[in-house]
Amino acid sequence: MKKEEGTQVTLRRAVIFDMDGTLYYQLPLRLHMALWLLLHYLAHPLAVRELALLYYYRKIRENWKGNVVAADKSMERLQYEQAAGKAGLPAEEAERIVRRWMRELPLKILVKYRDERIAAMFGRLKDKGILRIVYSDYPADEKIKALKLEADYIFCSEDSEINSLKPDPKGVRIIMKETGLTAEELFMIGDSGKKDGKAASDAGIDCLILSPFPWKRKTQLRKVREV
Repeated sequence: MKKEEGTQVTLRRAVIFDMDGTLYYQLPLRLHMALWLLLHYLAHPLAVRELALLYYYRKIRENWKGNVVAADKSMERLQYEQAAGKAGLPAEEAERIVRRWMRELPLKILVKYRDERIAAMFGRLKDKGILRIVYSDYPADEKIKALKLEADYIFCSEDSEINSLKPDPKGVRIIMKETGLTAEELFMIGDSGKKDGKAASDAGIDCLILSPFPWKRKTQLRKVREV
């Protein structure tokens, strides 16, 4: 994996941004959501299996490997079924709980944790005619709106043509195919070397891995030259 920290971005035609932990700071958001979860389940102790489900689902996502080979099931569906089985809940109920706590409720507070330097970069890239591509392991359309950002392309690992999580480079290669851009014309910014960095590296794309700490990011982003 190559961590480019002196890149002339205007030499590229597009920048691929990871979503979670890149466009916003993930740790404070998770702490905020953890507080909401705690308060909710203190008031509803009989629903504690839902909390277990969220734990299992996240672990399954984090440890997911390889492509889905079953033609009749998506990666997303298989993950719901596995988490539901561990928590002793129906798959349909698992999907409802995950969507509520991991996809819908965070939208209400997401903009509070936006990385303002990255947001400013989005504007400057638009002015220079450089495409802004978002590639997320989770659905990102509503998150982009919640963050009050605009992207030229949005890709998700759950898209039917990708159906595979990072670090599998399949998603990055799909982006190259859909946009008609080469590896040399792209630059990627993410927050995980093991996922974003490896996916980019395996596709031949230079990548910057951001620190989770704002003061470190400030230095890193200064080295990504846009002019």
